[in-house]
Amino acid sequence: MATTEKKSYAKIIYSILILFVLFFTLYAWMKSRVPKYSGSEKIKGLVEMVEVHRDDFGVPKIFAKNPKDLYFALGYVYASERLFQMQILKRLISGRISEVIGEDGVKVDKLFRTIGLKRNSTLWVNRNQGKFIWEAVENLQDYIRGVNYFIQTGPKPVEQTILGMESETIDVEDVFAFVAYMAFGFAEAIHVDPVISILEKKLGSVQLNDITKDVYSFKQADKNFLSVGNEWNEIKSQIFAMGLPLFQGSNSWVISPKRSVNGSAILSNDPHIAFSNPSVWFEAYMHTNQFEIYGHFMPFIPFAAIGFNKNLAWGLTMFENDDMDFYSEKINPKNPRQILFQGKAEDLKFTNEIISIKGKEPIEINVRESRHGVIISDVLESLKNSSDIVSLKWQVFGDNNNPLNTFYLMNHSNDLKSFQSSLSELKVPGLNMVLATSKGEIAYFAAGGLYK
Repeated sequence: MATTEKKSYAKIIYSILILFVLFFTLYAWMKSRVPKYSGSEKIKGLVEMVEVHRDDFGVPKIFAKNPKDLYFALGYVYASERLFQMQILKRLISGRISEVIGEDGVKVDKLFRTIGLKRNSTLWVNRNQGKFIWEAVENLQDYIRGVNYFIQTGPKPVEQTILGMESETIDVEDVFAFVAYMAFGFAEAIHVDPVISILEKKLGSVQLNDITKDVYSFKQADKNFLSVGNEWNEIKSQIFAMGLPLFQGSNSWVISPKRSVNGSAILSNDPHIAFSNPSVWFEAYMHTNQFEIYGHFMPFIPFAAIGFNKNLAWGLTMFENDDMDFYSEKINPKNPRQILFQGKAEDLKFTNEIISIKGKEPIEINVRESRHGVIISDVLESLKNSSDIVSLKWQVFGDNNNPLNTFYLMNHSNDLKSFQSSLSELKVPGLNMVLATSKGEIAYFAAGGLYK
């Protein structure tokens, strides 16, 4: 009896020891995934030494001797803390989230492949190479080098190991696809235009014009179009359920020195983007002898969307400008691969897209595109039985839209006039910008494009 009891105790002790070993092995492995907050590191690609200090909240403060090292370090530090976020967003904006979560992501992938966030961003970058401020391009490329250096040399995040995701390097096209994704969250026309179209049918154009004044919509809308806004919201809810950030909602205010106790301008900004963990915002301070900024950065973008320097501070909210138009297309009865425009036949453009699905066979979709834009009704269930074939025109991919130049110039503005001029090339996403300067000036600007 005593021998049996001893064996039982021995088994219990061995089991406890095994559990302790497993626990500490897991703990050590997870600790190895945590970003380094102290010590030194030799990194290829830096020209001179860079120092990164962190405050009590973990906010990095980056000190470099030149812009090349400054933006490389920002990319490296960002990736060390937010690599999984960048990797999951890269797949989302490319219409590849089904590769990670399976069939639940197919509807989102179909929409983003059809709209072509990544496809059209690539085309946009190729068309507009000569329009970028060279320093902005250099800063962006150095930031991307920093991100990719960490991807190639740093540990893989715990989440990616669990999901079986490999780390993929990022490129310039990912940056602009992310801007388009941000604009997707801001888009209000998808909700407003269907309502206007239905009212036009019910009330007539004359009576509707009295209500809407200068608001226009496409003619002969099918009543099913009214459901599009609800379906759009369902897709947004699905993205939110994945734990990914959505860009909706904000408010801000700015007060003149005449109305403050200390005689200085006061600015407050609350960009309450939908909650996610990690947050969409990344707080950092950047410094060289010629440049400094304290700002809040977003994934893929090396320039602060919100920030301040010694001379001015700025914040932003959604402008909610109408940057989308919808067109009721007519298919040529003699050729289904054509539409009729002003009575003349025009070929549709076709793009074949393959969507890979985790645990399932891939599916294929054919994206149709008219002179106005992609045929959005091909992927929205609410329009499948509609008599209308609806295309989407969106300013985000317009050649007059240049968010890279805008954000670069915002970050390098030192007075009210230079900040105002920095907003001229921003059409999408539309932003309400508030500004306060150290001189006591305050300002509000609505930056965004409007369709005629």
